[in-house]
Amino acid sequence: MRIGIVVDGEAEYASLTLMFPALQAHTNHTLLHPVLAKIQPYAPPGAIAQRCTLASRAFLHKSPDLIVVLFDRENRSECCGTLARQVEASLESGIPCSVGVVVKDRMFENWLVADLDALEQQPARFRLSQRDRRLVAPNKSDRCDALSLLKRATGHEYDKVRDAKNVLKRASPERIAANSRSFRGFLRLLGDPDYLDQSLNPR
Repeated sequence: MRIGIVVDGEAEYASLTLMFPALQAHTNHTLLHPVLAKIQPYAPPGAIAQRCTLASRAFLHKSPDLIVVLFDRENRSECCGTLARQVEASLESGIPCSVGVVVKDRMFENWLVADLDALEQQPARFRLSQRDRRLVAPNKSDRCDALSLLKRATGHEYDKVRDAKNVLKRASPERIAANSRSFRGFLRLLGDPDYLDQSLNPR
């Protein structure tokens, strides 16, 4: 299966492909290079879907079997599942293939901090306290203030794109999944056999 991914941030656009080899090995699917949709984080679901539908046209000549949309929940009051279903319902009428939506809880940085090993492999860049580690593990990265954690760890010099690339060069899907339910939802949509039936609990 060929899967196109629509993302809502420059960091995801620049770095997510670094994890594609591992994701493709897990799923046996081909992941197409992401496209970037300019989404306002607090826009209504229909407006988000409209932006993503426009962005997804970049995939049409590549004949995808599935398009997955990723966007941040930020501080919206809706739960991730409700918001994803609302956007997905609007997308289905505008995209001529299967679609799925994953809402990152609360943002891409929550996925980055979920792999503590990838951060700790860069001791000159990231200095994590025991408190920071306890905020993330076990299985708590979606609930922490990930951006503040990364800023503390870098002495308030966190670079969203450069640091995301350096983290994902070292990250593994298994380690991120162990601490992030929303990432497990992403793996489920991609067809990871460990999460085809559920994404509530890490494996």
